[in-house]
Amino acid sequence: MKTRRRNMGRRPPGALKTLLLVSWLLLPGAAFALELSEVMDRIRVEPPNRAEFREERFNALLQDPLVLTGYLEYPEPGHLVKVVETPFQESMEVDGDQVEISRDGKKRRLSLKNRKPLLVMLQSIESILSGQADALAEHFDTGLTGSADDWQLRLVPRSRRLAKHLESMTVKGDCETVGSILFQMDNGDWQRLEILSHAPEP
Repeated sequence: MKTRRRNMGRRPPGALKTLLLVSWLLLPGAAFALELSEVMDRIRVEPPNRAEFREERFNALLQDPLVLTGYLEYPEPGHLVKVVETPFQESMEVDGDQVEISRDGKKRRLSLKNRKPLLVMLQSIESILSGQADALAEHFDTGLTGSADDWQLRLVPRSRRLAKHLESMTVKGDCETVGSILFQMDNGDWQRLEILSHAPEP
C-alpha cells in the first residue's frame, strides 16, 4: 500500500503570493506610490519665508558653469524676490506679471504679459515652494518617482510655445523640503537652483 507523502514546505501558489506581499510590506522603508498633492503638501512653505540658494548656470559660451549664491524671499503669495550676492550683486523681484531687476544701482521694470514662457518659468518656482500642484499641472505634464524621503518630479511643458524655450524641469527633494530645481533649456543650456535652507522671516 502506497503512503501519500505530504510536503510541508510547499504552499499553494495563492498563499505564496500573499506571503510575499505581506513580507514586502513589512520591510523597512517599503515604497508606496507617491501622490503629487501629498508631496506638495509636505514641502509647502508659508510666507513670509526666506531660503539661501546656490545656483549653477551653463550655456555654450561658458567653459565651466557660472556659480551664484544668494537668497530667495517669499514675502506673500504672488510675490517672489531673488537676490544674488556673489559673484555680483543683483536682485529680481517678481510681482504678478511684473519684474523689477536691480543691478549696479540701476533698476529696470519689465512686463511679462507678452513673455508668457518666462512668466511661467518664474511662477513655477513659487508654485513649487508654495506646494501648488494644480498650478504646475496647468502648464506641465508631471512625472513623480522615488520615495517620500528621496523623490524626483519631472515637469514637461504642455504648450509648444513654452517647449520652444524650456525642454523640462526636474525638481528633487525629501520628505520636508525641495532640494533643487533644474531648468533644462531647449538649446542645451541649463540652470540648477539648489535650495540650501528655509527660515521664516521675522
